[in-house]
Amino acid sequence: GHLKLAWMTAALLAAGLATISFLYLREKPDAPNAVPDLVLSIVPPTGLNLLPVGGLNVDRISPDGSTVLYETTDLRQHTRRLSSLQDQLMPLFRGYGGAFWAPDSKGIVFPTPSGLMKMRVPTGAPEVFTARTAERGGTWGEKGMILVAGYDSSPGGVSLYGVSAEGGKAFPVEVPGFKEGSYYNPEFLPGGDDFLFLFCRLDSAEAQVFIATLQGGKAIDPQLLFSNDTAATFTSA
Repeated sequence: GHLKLAWMTAALLAAGLATISFLYLREKPDAPNAVPDLVLSIVPPTGLNLLPVGGLNVDRISPDGSTVLYETTDLRQHTRRLSSLQDQLMPLFRGYGGAFWAPDSKGIVFPTPSGLMKMRVPTGAPEVFTARTAERGGTWGEKGMILVAGYDSSPGGVSLYGVSAEGGKAFPVEVPGFKEGSYYNPEFLPGGDDFLFLFCRLDSAEAQVFIATLQGGKAIDPQLLFSNDTAATFTSA
């Protein structure tokens, strides 16, 4: 299939599973070995509801498409395999940013007051692997590097940081040629070097989505894709 970038408003981003989520695999007419249409729904545990449309957090399907990570109105995260009706409650990490998947779909990273933690799902032991947290988004690339957007003392207040998935000290990611501003929601594309991010300049009310390549601790050759109020996410079809 071809690659495309999909962007949406904050309400649509948060609505991924805010009521009922559907996954469609469309059958092409007369295509050999075509996959039939599939429809599934995500229902929260008894007594809980999914977050309403318009919230800030985004529900995430694992890279291999097997498991969904979602949040309920008690502000707890859950995982559920799409082949099962049983969900798994994740550790509490309220108020420090959203969780994100490992590229092999076998683990997640989530921010806490102590720093970033990772764990195998569904029942692995959480472990802190860096003191840097990810209040404004994070992503784990296929080559073992993690990018996060976190609060700091810079003029923009939010900068990009990189850290090895094996752990260690996070390092600031320089974006050559950029004026002062804030960075949000980095997301690696398949392959592990190219990534998307949202940038808001201090002297402008406009937010812009860029693509760049992580190389030598810098965001090399950032290219403007479009202006938008919210970050973009990557999909393939």
